[in-house]
Amino acid sequence: ADDDDLTKLSEITETTLTINLKQRYGIDSIYTNVGDILVAVNPFKPLPIYNKSVSHRYQSEAPTSLPPHIFGLAANIFRSLLTQQSSQCCVISGESGAGKTESCKYLLQHLLTVAHSGEGGLVAKIQRVNPLLEAFGNAQTSMNGNSSRFGKYIELMVTPEDGFVQGAKLSEYLLEKSRVVHQARGERNFHIFYVLFAGLSTDEYVKYGLETIHNHRYALRFLDDQLNAENREACKELRDCLRYIGFTDTDVGHLMLSLSAILHLGDVLFEAHGSNDAARVTNPQLIRKVAAMLQVPAGELASALVSEVMITRGEQIKREWGVSQARDCTDALAKSLYGRLFSWIVNGINQLIQPAEGSPSSLEIGILDIFGFENFASNGFEQMCINLSNERLQSFFNERIFQQEMKDCELEGVQLQQMHYVSNQQVIDLFIKKPLCLLSILDEESRFPKATDLTLALKLHTGPGKIIKHREIQLYAKYSSVYTAPKDMGPSFSVLHYAGAVTYDLSGVLDKNRDTLPNNILFTMKTSDSLLMKEMFHSRLTRTGSLAPSTRQQASRKPSGKSRFSFFNRKPSENRNSLADLMSKISEAAPHFIRCLKPNSVQSPGQFDDEYVVKQLRFAGLLETVNIRRSGFPVRLPFDEFLRR
Repeated sequence: ADDDDLTKLSEITETTLTINLKQRYGIDSIYTNVGDILVAVNPFKPLPIYNKSVSHRYQSEAPTSLPPHIFGLAANIFRSLLTQQSSQCCVISGESGAGKTESCKYLLQHLLTVAHSGEGGLVAKIQRVNPLLEAFGNAQTSMNGNSSRFGKYIELMVTPEDGFVQGAKLSEYLLEKSRVVHQARGERNFHIFYVLFAGLSTDEYVKYGLETIHNHRYALRFLDDQLNAENREACKELRDCLRYIGFTDTDVGHLMLSLSAILHLGDVLFEAHGSNDAARVTNPQLIRKVAAMLQVPAGELASALVSEVMITRGEQIKREWGVSQARDCTDALAKSLYGRLFSWIVNGINQLIQPAEGSPSSLEIGILDIFGFENFASNGFEQMCINLSNERLQSFFNERIFQQEMKDCELEGVQLQQMHYVSNQQVIDLFIKKPLCLLSILDEESRFPKATDLTLALKLHTGPGKIIKHREIQLYAKYSSVYTAPKDMGPSFSVLHYAGAVTYDLSGVLDKNRDTLPNNILFTMKTSDSLLMKEMFHSRLTRTGSLAPSTRQQASRKPSGKSRFSFFNRKPSENRNSLADLMSKISEAAPHFIRCLKPNSVQSPGQFDDEYVVKQLRFAGLLETVNIRRSGFPVRLPFDEFLRR
C-alpha cells in the first residue's frame, strides 16, 4: 500500500506524516518505511506479529510484497551482507521508552532465524541472556519503567560465503554506575536489587546479612509492591539463566554475595572526631560484615575508607578524610564493584557465545541499542554523557542520510532539490572540540582538589559560554547559540540539543567526573582472598572503562565451541573513549536505521498524542529524511559491484 512508505505520499508535510502514522497506529500497523529506513511506533502492548508463521513469511516471500516489518529489515540486512560482501550494522534510535530494546530483540531474533548458526544453541543463549542483562543494566526512570542504563552493541560473526553465523560478541558501553549509590526522585536502582530481595529465601537473607530493603540506603526508593510474585519469578528466572549459560550454583552465590556487600556499603556510617574532624566508622560491625563478604581484612578496609597513605621521598604520610570524603570513597567502592561485576558477567557471556577457536574470517552484523535522549526535571552528569552520545548518533545519521546523498547526487550529476536539515555539529563541538569545550574544562577542573561546583560553573560561563562586549556592542561567542548561562552565573547551564533545550545541574558533577577509586582501596581489594575479587581487581580496565576478560575467563572457552564455564570456582575520559570506540565500530559497516517513536508520554496503548509525536519527528529530521529519500537514489550500488553482480 502507498501508505506503507512515507516517500509515496502525494503531499509531504509534518501534518500528513503524522496523520499517516496515526492511522496506521490505530490499526496496529506500527511499522512504516521511509525508503530503506524503518519507523517503529511503540504499541505499549503485545502484538501477534512476531510468531513463527510471520517470521516464515518474511523468509520465503519477496520483501516488496509484504508490509513493513522489523523482520523485513532483518532479512534485508542479511541479504545485503551476502550480496555486498561487507559488514552491516543497524542503529536503533529514539527517546527513552520508544521501544529500542524490544526492537533490538526482534531484529536479532529474525537475523538468527534466517541465518544458520554454527555455535551450539546460539539462538537460545542470546535470547536467554536478555533477562540477565536487563536485570543488571536496566532501571526504572521517570520516562521508562525498563530503561536501559547502558549501551550494548551486539556483533554476529557471519561467514561471507554462505551466511553461517559462527558466534557473537557483546560490547557494553557507558554503564550508569552512579545509579548504584543515588537515584533521582521517582527513579529506582538497577532492577537486580529489587529482584534480589523479592527472590531470596529466609535462609539466604540470613546468609547475606540482609534486612528489609527499606533499611538499605542504596535501595530506599522502593515500593512494597515490588516484593511481588513477578519479581520472585524474575529471581528464579535469573538463577536459571545463569545456570543455563554455564554458571554454577557457587557462581550464583558469589554474585549474590557481591550484591549484598554493595548494599551494605551504602549503610556504613561515619562521624567526625578529633581536632581535624577526621572521619571514623560508627558501625564497625557492618564493616566486619562487608570485609568478610569481600574477604579482605576488616581493619584495612576501615582504614582505607577514612584515610590515604602516601609515600613522599621515602617518607610515609597519612592523610585523613573528612566525613564527606569518606562517604565518597565508600560510594566509589560500591560503584567500582558493580561496574566490574557487570563487565565480568558480560565477559562470561562472551566466552560462551564467541566463535570457536580456529573459525574462518567473517563479516559482522552489528546492532546498537543505547539509551535515548533524556530531559528530566533535574539533569546531571549522566544526562550529559547520554545526550552527547545521542548527538553523535544523530550526526552519524545526518552524515549518512543527508550529506552522503547530496554528495552522491552531485558526483553523478543528478539534480537534487536543496535540502535543509539542522546540523548539530556545533553542539558536539561544544562538548568535545578542544581546547575550549565542556569536557576539557571539566577534566581540567577535576584535577584540582579544591575545585567546587561554583568554580567549574565560572570557567564554563566565561569559556564556551562567554559573551564579549566591544564598544557597547554585544558580540556573541562561538557557542552562544547553543549554550546559555543562568542570569546569576550559578552552577547550571542550558544546551540547545537537536531534541530541545536541556538544563544541566552542576551539583556533584566534579565528583562523578573524577569517579576514581583511591589507591589504598584498590590495593586492599587486590589483596582479597576471594578468587572473584582478585580477578575483578587484578584484571586490567580497558580504555573504555570495561573490565578485560581475566586469564581464567579466556581459558574457559573450549576449542570445540562447547561451553563449560565456571570462572568463580577455579571515568569521563572512559566515557569519551567508549563513545569513540562505538562510533568507530558503526562507521566501518554499511548502516541501516530504525527510528523508534513514542506515541504518548504516559506509555499507554492506543493513545496517539499528535503534538508529542510531531516533536519527535521534528527532532529526528524525519520530514527532511522523507524528502531526500524521495528525491535521491532509491538503490545505491558502486559500479564495480553492479558489474560483479
